Amino acid sequence: MSPSKERPVADEAAVRAGDRIFSSPQELAIAVAGTLVCPGDRVCKRVVIDSRLDCRDAVFFALRGENVDGHSFALEAAEKNAAAVVLTRAYLEEHPESVRAISNAACAIVTVDETLAALHRAAVAYRRSHDATRIGVTGSNGKTTTKELVAAVLGTSGTTYYSRGNLNSETGLPLSVFELKAEHQYAVFEMGISKPGEMDQLVSVLEPDAAVITNIGSAHIEFFGDRDTIAREKKMVFSRFTGAQVAFIPAADRYSAFLTERVDARVVYYGPDVTPEFRGFTSLGLRGSELVWRGRTIRLSIPGDHNVSNALAAIAVGLEFGVSEDEIVAGIESVRSLFGRSEVVHGRVTCIRDYYNANPESLDAVLTLADAAEHAGPRVYVIGAMKELGAESHRAHADAVRRTAASRADRIVFFGDEFKPHREAIAELGRRARYLGAFDELVETLEAVLTGGELVLLKGSRGVALERLVEQVPILRANN
Repeated sequence: MSPSKERPVADEAAVRAGDRIFSSPQELAIAVAGTLVCPGDRVCKRVVIDSRLDCRDAVFFALRGENVDGHSFALEAAEKNAAAVVLTRAYLEEHPESVRAISNAACAIVTVDETLAALHRAAVAYRRSHDATRIGVTGSNGKTTTKELVAAVLGTSGTTYYSRGNLNSETGLPLSVFELKAEHQYAVFEMGISKPGEMDQLVSVLEPDAAVITNIGSAHIEFFGDRDTIAREKKMVFSRFTGAQVAFIPAADRYSAFLTERVDARVVYYGPDVTPEFRGFTSLGLRGSELVWRGRTIRLSIPGDHNVSNALAAIAVGLEFGVSEDEIVAGIESVRSLFGRSEVVHGRVTCIRDYYNANPESLDAVLTLADAAEHAGPRVYVIGAMKELGAESHRAHADAVRRTAASRADRIVFFGDEFKPHREAIAELGRRARYLGAFDELVETLEAVLTGGELVLLKGSRGVALERLVEQVPILRANN
């Protein structure tokens, strides 16, 4: 079972790269600076951290998570035909019987001091055997969309790998690295952090040849303390640059100058005011935007003015790596909205699903998008709580009430415990708004309010899981 905080889905946690990751458990042991306790001679074809997945010919890393210890599932992985398992020395000292049980399953055992560090070392060894130009994408908001745009642009010019889903963490990034293949000319990786020190780990694994910062905001500020710390941590993405790399910086960000200071790299600024020959854009509402660049019109299908900056980042990367104008345009125009990120679904109602994550900046952006949409029917905005804001949470949710009250919404539902202290302010908005703390109440309210023809905004952090509404309120589904 996966010990990670967010369990990867099957196609993300079992990664494949060509015919092998390591030629043998012996080679694996050398890569992770481990000890081969129980030998074996099988080729290691994939890496897994979840024993419920396909473990055939895999290396299973027994990671310790917040609630689950992967060591408890090492035998299961071995019995499912894993080629090798990587365990801590301390675990084997405490559970010597595990050696016999796992070896009886014809599975090699490699022991290390710490299994997460071993996973990182294995990824570094594998990465060094591939020549792809590596681009890292980080920032408080827009990482995934920018990664998709950059990958689409580079993919028009050369064979390009890009990390899938949300494999951007201390466990997800190394799993992504194992997907590299010899034919990849470019590889684009999302690099997400939620606490100090994580970026240093990610950079040590990837050592990017170029890195894009999308912006500096308040995401995960509970664990960083303030935005200055977030900026310092994000800037660590450039920490292993030696002068030959490229740093892409959002010119309009308030931390732009700081992000550039003492960076040993070629610095490329991007944004509406600095991207060469960018002549502005026209919002098409929920259908996206039209950008005018070098006398050409680029149709960006991802809605929201904030996504224009993400597209400009992709243009900057494309130009830096010699992608032609035609290819850049084709790449950007090929990208569509992803799950829960400015995703517009049409049916009996028009639903903006923006519930993959939430913080004050992304809330403001999606409210701007929803308000600007041309729509004749009523507007119903469901605003879920914003998690991981720490000391800023109370003020941020008070601001969220005020900001949403100033929107064009006809009905507003605030959902989640973080809005509870603001019930009085919500009540002052009259019948137009209400606070709900129970999900069942939220479902009942929407079933009663939505009759067809509404514009519905669903916005909230992953912690409140507003995607459940699509399952339980049929009118929110596409083509109903």
